[in-house]
Amino acid sequence: SKSFLKSPRDNPMIREHLANEVTLSMYNKIDDPCSIKDLLVTDKFGQTIASSNSTKELYQTNKDWWQAAFNKGSGNFAVGEAIFDEKSSSWCLPFAGPIKNKNEEVVGIYRVLIDIELFFDPIRDVQMGGTSTLAIVDKRNYLLFYPGIKPFAQKLCDYEELQKLLNSKTGYAMMNRVFGHTGPVLAGFSRIKNPLLLERGIEWDVIAMKDTKEIYGGLGKFVVETSILCIVLIMLAVFATAHIFKELYVRPTAELEKWMKRISLGDLDHK
Repeated sequence: SKSFLKSPRDNPMIREHLANEVTLSMYNKIDDPCSIKDLLVTDKFGQTIASSNSTKELYQTNKDWWQAAFNKGSGNFAVGEAIFDEKSSSWCLPFAGPIKNKNEEVVGIYRVLIDIELFFDPIRDVQMGGTSTLAIVDKRNYLLFYPGIKPFAQKLCDYEELQKLLNSKTGYAMMNRVFGHTGPVLAGFSRIKNPLLLERGIEWDVIAMKDTKEIYGGLGKFVVETSILCIVLIMLAVFATAHIFKELYVRPTAELEKWMKRISLGDLDHK
């Protein structure tokens, strides 16, 4: 693995993985509109046999995505924690799945890196008005989505403030020192309950927020406005949760599985 990492791209050992028929077939997928940044294929023993870019290690068996996809030889589709792809300078979600032969035996594993920002397109243009904002955070409090901010470039707030919201029985709470807001905010949240994420321990929360000073503008309407706002915030968060992984998740992954199935059968010309 050390010699593999240090070898130049024109080294025969490297070219074996970057210039074979499977790799050449991959290049057509890297440029398609579903934001695929990298593709990698291993055999059933974890050795890299094709890759659209140089890999740091020859064997992938120590990676959690490989072990989850191999699933002790039975095969399974899995997603991993977001990682930074240096070549494309973007944060990506790694999706991995088994390559099976005609007898449904696992003969290899494929991994694809998809730009994480693709999954937030359904809520990118949501207009909330006033001081209201919509964000998505991971369990470490990092912003995966926030208008005008790159993923993982900023934390939403103090960790204790986030936990106050996530542990609230009502689904909403007052929060202080929140990114992008100069004063306290009223926030509501909803967890993205996608089975692939949850079974891997990946927790994403959609959070809708509004400055309390805007709410308190008319004190006589405080109770009514607060009640309405809480309902709206939670509805927006639930709406975003329901749409993030619908078309953008189901369709691309189904196509990838079909494509890798064709490769395992030797069909390298399929478009």
